[in-house]
Amino acid sequence: MCDKQLGAAPEAGTEPVKGSGWFARLRAQPGFRAAAVAFVLTVILGVGGPAAYAYWTQSTAVTVTGTTAPPVTPVPKGVKCQPSPVRITWPAAAGADPEVRYIVSLNAEAVGLSAVYALPAGTTTIDPWTVYAAHTGGAAPRSMSTTIKVTATVRSAIVQPYVSASMVKVADTDLRYVSAPSETVKMNVAVSTLSLTCG
Repeated sequence: MCDKQLGAAPEAGTEPVKGSGWFARLRAQPGFRAAAVAFVLTVILGVGGPAAYAYWTQSTAVTVTGTTAPPVTPVPKGVKCQPSPVRITWPAAAGADPEVRYIVSLNAEAVGLSAVYALPAGTTTIDPWTVYAAHTGGAAPRSMSTTIKVTATVRSAIVQPYVSASMVKVADTDLRYVSAPSETVKMNVAVSTLSLTCG
């Protein structure tokens, strides 16, 4: 192999390639001097660096906006007392937040009993006797009356702190995003026979 550039006709005034290494071949390429000067100015001396940095910082600005919405806690509709056996039932609320629980409030003013229980969202029925037994230990109500009137309402809410039990007694201070109460369901407890009837 000779020292001359192969495959190209030499121009007038160009120097022949001196040396045989890769750097000598690189120096012989057209535009090498201009590229070397641009490299030195940009990288070593930093000319053009601030402009490039300013362009980069302006092009990376991002704005993120968001809104939060409270969880959906719909008012339970169609709450009713179902006889034989007596149960309080309601249809599942469509579109409720996954963490919503049904809040059943039972009140028997004549004997001074009132309780609020949280039930999982999948539960759409409750047995008042089960609640009564959990609340009183199953003791018979003491009343001068032969009949005790009991009322019940159902709401939906988020319980804080979250509990996963099937039925848990809660206080109103444990409830967040509480819906309006459902229609009131009325029941009667016959003290002599401890039987429960709707009405």
